[in-house]
Amino acid sequence: MNVEGGRPLWVRDWAKRIQEHQLSFAAMPMLELARAFGVLAGQALIAVRPMLTGIVADATLERGAALLEHPELLDLLEAHLAEESG
Repeated sequence: MNVEGGRPLWVRDWAKRIQEHQLSFAAMPMLELARAFGVLAGQALIAVRPMLTGIVADATLERGAALLEHPELLDLLEAHLAEESG
């Protein structure tokens, strides 16, 4: 996994994509929901992974599950979103 200063670079890339598609207004409340239900949602994502094979890249599913299960990654994504919009 590409890291910069111990932080995964893909989180910054996701923030840039969210900004490019002008979805920050929706992403910020979703981050709050992810904090509340993150571990459960991450496990659910892992459970449905076989059904999503061929539709969504495995790396994207793994990163999504990691994001949901690790609050520090959610904080990092939120910081990147605030940085990009500021």
